[in-house]
Amino acid sequence: MQNKGIIKLFALLFGLVSIYQLSFTFKANQIEDEARIAAIAKYDETVKDYQDLRTQAEIDYLDSLKTSKIQVGDKSESIEVYDLLISKYTYNEVESNAMKLGLDLKGGINAIIQISVKDILKGLANNSKDPVFNKALADAEELQKDAQESYLESFFRAFDAIKGDTKLASPDIFANRDLSDDIKFDMSDDEVKSVLEQKIDESIVSAFEVLRNRIDGFGVSSPNIQRLGNSGRILIELPGARDKKRVVDIITKTAQLQFWDTYKAEELMPYVFEVNQAMVEAAKAEEQESEDTEVNEVEQDSTSSAIDELTGQIEADTTNVADINPLGIQGPGNGPVIARFLAKDKKKVLEALNAPQNRAKLPSEMRYAKFVWGIQAKDSEFSELYAIKSNRDGQPQLSGAVITDARQDYDQISRPAVSMQMNAKGAKIWEAMTKVAYETQGYIAIVLDDIVYSAPSVSTGPIAGGNSQISGAFTLTEAVDLANVLRAGKLPASAEIIQADEVGPSLGQEAIDSGMKSFLIALAFVLIWMIFYYGKAGIFADIALLLNILLIFGVLASLGAVLTLPGIAGIVLTIGISVDANVLIFERIREELAKGKSQKESIKDGFANALSSILDANITTGLTALILFVFGTGPIKGFATTLIIGILTSLFTAIFITRLLIDWWTNRGGTLDFSTAMTKGLFKNVNINFLKKRKIAYIISGVLLTASIISLFTNKLDQGIDFVGGRTYQVRFEQPVSTEEITNVLINPAVFGSAEVKTIGAANQLKISTKYRVEDNSVEADEEIQTKLFEALKPYLPDGMTYTQFQDGSGEAKIGKMLSSKVSPTIADDIKKSSFWAVLGSLVVVFLYILFRFKRWQFSLGAVAAVFHDVLIVLGIFSLTWKFMPFSMEIDQAFIAAILTVIGYSLNDTVVVFDRIREFLNEHTSWEFGRTINASLNSTLSRTLNTSVTTLVVLLAMFIFGADSLRGLLFALIVGVIVGTYSSMFIATPLMYDTAKKGDAAESLKKKVKEEDEE
Repeated sequence: MQNKGIIKLFALLFGLVSIYQLSFTFKANQIEDEARIAAIAKYDETVKDYQDLRTQAEIDYLDSLKTSKIQVGDKSESIEVYDLLISKYTYNEVESNAMKLGLDLKGGINAIIQISVKDILKGLANNSKDPVFNKALADAEELQKDAQESYLESFFRAFDAIKGDTKLASPDIFANRDLSDDIKFDMSDDEVKSVLEQKIDESIVSAFEVLRNRIDGFGVSSPNIQRLGNSGRILIELPGARDKKRVVDIITKTAQLQFWDTYKAEELMPYVFEVNQAMVEAAKAEEQESEDTEVNEVEQDSTSSAIDELTGQIEADTTNVADINPLGIQGPGNGPVIARFLAKDKKKVLEALNAPQNRAKLPSEMRYAKFVWGIQAKDSEFSELYAIKSNRDGQPQLSGAVITDARQDYDQISRPAVSMQMNAKGAKIWEAMTKVAYETQGYIAIVLDDIVYSAPSVSTGPIAGGNSQISGAFTLTEAVDLANVLRAGKLPASAEIIQADEVGPSLGQEAIDSGMKSFLIALAFVLIWMIFYYGKAGIFADIALLLNILLIFGVLASLGAVLTLPGIAGIVLTIGISVDANVLIFERIREELAKGKSQKESIKDGFANALSSILDANITTGLTALILFVFGTGPIKGFATTLIIGILTSLFTAIFITRLLIDWWTNRGGTLDFSTAMTKGLFKNVNINFLKKRKIAYIISGVLLTASIISLFTNKLDQGIDFVGGRTYQVRFEQPVSTEEITNVLINPAVFGSAEVKTIGAANQLKISTKYRVEDNSVEADEEIQTKLFEALKPYLPDGMTYTQFQDGSGEAKIGKMLSSKVSPTIADDIKKSSFWAVLGSLVVVFLYILFRFKRWQFSLGAVAAVFHDVLIVLGIFSLTWKFMPFSMEIDQAFIAAILTVIGYSLNDTVVVFDRIREFLNEHTSWEFGRTINASLNSTLSRTLNTSVTTLVVLLAMFIFGADSLRGLLFALIVGVIVGTYSSMFIATPLMYDTAKKGDAAESLKKKVKEEDEE
């Protein structure tokens, strides 16, 4: 092998970088363990609500590491928690470099948000009353139920169908004053459509920026937010988030930008002090009333009182700050800031200031004053209170709809600032507002979602032309964010959660534990098996495999990829199939040794001859994984990610690292038999006539396929909410419960009317699905359904359990809701269609690749027919058995991932056989075509069975010891591996033979192979 030095250097650097990257994960875990231990030590189990207190203490511990500063010279710096000799790192840096865990491993909330394109269109049309426009909007909603296109495309289609003489550039629709700079009266519909596409895209990007800013401020580690195509959908993943209501409020609240005149501090500070004094007087009155009612208990032991007085035991009279300052005023304000308060008191302050009995104290001209908070600095514990000059309708003089552009800029003294441009209407109002502010030395508050971002004064006179600049104590980042916020307020659009998953932290930890257990068992088996089968060579393969695993995790951590539960399954599957490359190489070396070649020559030829099969097999599997990555979301994308990375690292370690180790051993004079006493000569003299048995195989397959198709039409499949829509909850009880009994409770018309209940894992865990109010995606509907579920299950839950405890899981056993998931019918339909295209796309891509590699359609037909055969049988077995299997066999996105993996695995097997056929056609030109086929199948039998057995045992380990939620996916893979192994020998190759033997196809195949080799 050439360039050994470069490969050694690359392998060393690759391994060191992986270890370096993974060290952050180990350190982060160590710190989190320390936080957990500190929390346990702080709150004993005898303390009320100790679990909630421990959780909060753990969060506080980690937050203190993030925010605490130490003085170093003249400046304060974050605490360093990790010394790696070459550099030191803070906890924030350690956490950002550590491996990212998905929701199913860490717990948290995952949601897909639909930004309402309909609302954006209505906003662009200034809420037009035009009947054609409004009917097109309604028709577009109907078209969306069965369409794969975006809402905007459906709107265009609906409008074109009914428009008559009406144009999109009508003054009553889009050629309005607000869009006068972009849309003219004489523009064609196609020209207007182009402008609308741009405007919609800008609006969704703006909404995305607002959501990203909100999520960044939420405080979870490694949040993920990404736009999904051009559909107006945004994916949000918040690992570790537990407060679902808060998350929902943050991500669904419409971004409303407003401009308000403000009151000055001197105008409303007296009112704040008056409310504070009223609270003091009320507290005194309440205390006096309490003393009067308990007067009979006031008498004390006079003797002890006298002694206390004489000996000074009575403390000096002190005044509690809370008694004289119940509002918690931290200081008076100035300019537009009325006063400063502690951030933790914000709710209490607003309740007091807005209490009807207190607002009655306001002068009549201030009766519509609205109190709002300013944006809080990251490292500050204080919040500033503003008061804006609202009105009866609560409508501002100027809203964000008039902003046409906003960008980060710099002011005259080079401080970060924000420049903005308004349309003509906005410019006129802005000039009037700034004129008043200039003349009265007042302030104008820029408010987004009831938070004041800035309240500048106007010092240079009225601002004309709609151009303005906002400057203040901004950092560059804050200026960029404010510019994004200003643009985002331009076209407010509602946001609706159309798919959501909530995973409890206890379920995530259980998933990690079970995943690691199955991973270690599978790994141990593979390591032992390789040594048992190949002897010393197996040790070298094991070393390469361990390096492969290190590289997979290292690459995942380096790329910032998220590790999910299906991702762990992908790694475990990679372990099973990564030995395939070594098996192919070792089997070829054994064949070369059997021909009487020397050890060195056999190793060289074995690696060379196996390369074609290894590349073809891994490319076909990689193509299906790539398609899965493109079409999948969330955990399924995680599965595809680990599979793709695993394929690449497996190729590197098997082809290069194993070769380096073997060459090192043989150059030292070591000998390798590539077998043991028990496996030497195994499968050597096997001579099965596969083609003779193909008719029996056709009959067996025909029966299985017929039974599968009949069952699919009659028994059908157990479609999960991913494909039909609805809500699912996983609930853990204290004792085993009857699914039939719970079903009867939930199907009561007073509860859900319809529900499906299944045991998942242990007998005390149920998966409950319902389509009750399936069309309603509102937060109120989510809360109502979950409340109904709790009330219905109350008799089966521990006595005294509250709704809050049910939501978060109570006690050490985490009794209550462990997981919830919601999918709207709209997105369910999209998932179903994308899944279909994913499977079909993978088949087409594979057909074309095999056609490209083997140059004859007979090979492609055999491979694709075998894949169809495998997929139909897997579907059929699921259809036949889902009603009585003791685990969930729902057809969901994870199942589609399994189907695509089965496609990849089946092709892997088939391509290896086809490669050998192509080789034998060239080597044995005098053989009959049938003999060549049989010889090829027999010569690859050892590799086929070796790889299949290894993969099956790995999957069985995951199936038996892994997470309950993965059993359906793993069962599909187990069936797929068995059927795929069978079909590669008895379906794909015989079908290729039957189609090729007609006419002169067999001869032309031989000629084609010979021509390729001569080239």
